[in-house]
Parts: sequence; structure tokens; C-alpha cells
Amino acid sequence: MKPVGFQDLFDILKRYRNRKEYLALKNSCLEEVTKWRWASGTMLPDFPYEKLRMGTSPTAWLTEKPNDKYGCLHGLDKNGRILCGRSDPLDVTDENTYEQFFDHKENGFWYVAFKNTTEKSVGSVWWYEVMDGKWLRSLNIHYYSVNEYVLHWTGSCFTGYEWRSCSDVTIDEPEPSTSKLESFGKSIYTYSYSDDGKLDRVTQERKWSDGTSSLEVQYQRVPKGVSLNSLLKEVEEHLVSEIPKIVRAAKVQEPVYALILQFTGVDTDPCFYFPPLFLPTEKLRRRVLPEDGNDGSYILWAVPEWETGSDHVALSDRNDTFEKRFQLVFQLTKQYGPVRKMFQRVCARLNEYDWKGVLETTDDFIVIPYDPHSELDFKVDLKACVPVEKLQLLMSRKYIERMKLK
Repeated sequence: MKPVGFQDLFDILKRYRNRKEYLALKNSCLEEVTKWRWASGTMLPDFPYEKLRMGTSPTAWLTEKPNDKYGCLHGLDKNGRILCGRSDPLDVTDENTYEQFFDHKENGFWYVAFKNTTEKSVGSVWWYEVMDGKWLRSLNIHYYSVNEYVLHWTGSCFTGYEWRSCSDVTIDEPEPSTSKLESFGKSIYTYSYSDDGKLDRVTQERKWSDGTSSLEVQYQRVPKGVSLNSLLKEVEEHLVSEIPKIVRAAKVQEPVYALILQFTGVDTDPCFYFPPLFLPTEKLRRRVLPEDGNDGSYILWAVPEWETGSDHVALSDRNDTFEKRFQLVFQLTKQYGPVRKMFQRVCARLNEYDWKGVLETTDDFIVIPYDPHSELDFKVDLKACVPVEKLQLLMSRKYIERMKLK
């Protein structure tokens, strides 16, 4: 049987943009439905070990509609095959619910999702190639990109998959040129197992169109006796030890007013490695601070406002041992809290560090953590990290907003 290709994907998308075809698909599926059943999401093939790797639970069948806004009501035929799905109960009109339909073939099935609009426009199209219960390959197109997944198995053991993606081809622009399809970025995920058969490690190798590549650990089994607190302590000691060495090696020539550490290792951050370091110079402070010193002091600490410009130094480091430790931190907590407190401790200790001979600093120099998502209260971090006398000095110079220190 001829493999399904990208042109087949685009043809299916074009076909079901026609309302008559949408209705024909819908009616053919509904005619065969003998039972309706709720699930926590759409029941589609999922990568093995996703709960371990990503911390997300697999989609599961439910006895009733979930209380939250999520969930999917599935229509099944007499043999238990899923034929359709909808985001709302059957008494909700089609125009106000998301609908999905499954077109089963000998070697897999097409999955077509429609929006909750009167036009019932197509939201995404997937092809799932399945053989003997194993998911082998997929193609999809949606709002942001077109993708291909190729899964690898050794017997019943899942050994990884390849993922190719192109953001230049989307559901709104599905007519790609050959050059666009050739510009796919590629990621190779490799799953390895310990002698006892348990998942031990997942790595992601990214390959770019310019020939470069990178390798990151996506999951590793937590060793016995290791806890979140012990890992955070190791990371803290490593940062306190290594940051002065990295700063010294940079040989920064101008006085700086701060050392800013970016938060890493939390669920909204893709990086599990050594946090980026920013050293803004006194020249930068004089350049960006409003002349009256009012209503603009935030910019001194707002890295995105000046990180692409001049008059600062950006540093980082790659360390395999450190990266593995932070990856385990990420697996053990999905919250900012523990990681944030660890960064606060690091900065507090570095504020007590003697920087003489390492870095030329202003008399109001401070070390602070930086949240790249602007979700955390900056004042909380200042008070947790910086000595009171330094905060008072910075407030007197209008470099930070006034705040209660007790």
C-alpha cells in the first residue's frame, strides 16, 4: 500500500473545507455510532511514557462529563472503534461545539477536527498510521505548522521517534513550495532502558537546516535517595562556586551595577542548564535611566529592554553534570516556588561575596534573580536577596521603587 504523503494531507484538508464533504463525513460516522462515552480529552495515540517524560497524564475514559471545561464525548461503533468526538454534550448545537471525525482505513485512520463556528472550518488534519496496535507514523497540519512523526520500535519496546516540523506551512497557508518542505527542522528522540526494563533516559537531538545540531536530556530516572531538596542544594552550591569563576574569566572592563541571574529549570522554561547571566554596566544605566529618575527605574532591571543592545555582558556555561541535575529538578517539581527560593539563596550568598579582583562594581552593586516571564513580584526577590542597606541606597537614588523593608 502506498504510504500517505504530505500531498495527501493537503488534499484531505482541501476536501473537508467543502461544507458538503463535512456533512457527508459527519453523517457517515454518526450512522455507525451505537454508544457515546466521555473521556478527559480526545482519545488519540500517545507516545509511551509521556507521563514520565512530560509529567502529563494520558487521556482516560470517564464515567461522566468532567467538571472543568475540558473533555471529549466520543461516539463508538458496535466494535468499539471511535468514529467521532465533540467538546460538548449532544444537546449543544453543532455550531457551538468542536467536532472531530475519524475515517478508518486498512493501515490507519484520518482524524479531522472542525471549529465551533457556523462555517465549521477545519482546525487540524492528522493521518495516523497504525499496524498491529502500534502507532508507526503520523502527518498533521494545524494553525502553526505541518509535522511528521516516525516512531521506532524493537519488538514491543519503544525506542524513540523522529519529528520533522515546518512553521512556514500552516492550515491557513497549506500550499507549500518544495523549498519550504525541505526546510523542515528535525528532532530525534531516543529512549533507553536500564537492565530492569524501566525507562532510564530520553534525549532529544535537534538538527537544523544549516547543518548544526544540539543534544538535550529530556528525561532521566531519579536515582534512589535523591530528593528535590538535595538536588536544589547541589545546584545552589554549584552556582555559588562557578558564577564568580565565569565572571572572572569574562574580564569585564567596565564597572557594572548588577549581576542578574535568569530563572531556569521550571515548566515554562525550555532550558535546564546553567542560567544566563547579565552584567549591565554603569554606562548602560546612565544611558537608559530617565533624566528625572522617576517612573523609569524599572528599565534598569528589565533585561528584555536592553539585552539586544550594547553596554552589558551576557554570559552562560554548559555543564553536563549541572544540566542533568537541573533536569531532575524539573521532573520533580512543576512549580516556581522551590526553584525561586533556591535562586534567592544563591543571590543572597553572592551579595555577600567579595568581588574585588573579580569584577569592578559600583558602590550599589547587587546580585538578583530575573524572571523572563514577568510573572513574579520583583520586590519579593529584592528583599529576599539584597542587604537592607543596599536597598536603602538604591531607593535613595531612585534606582528602585520605594518599599517597606520590614
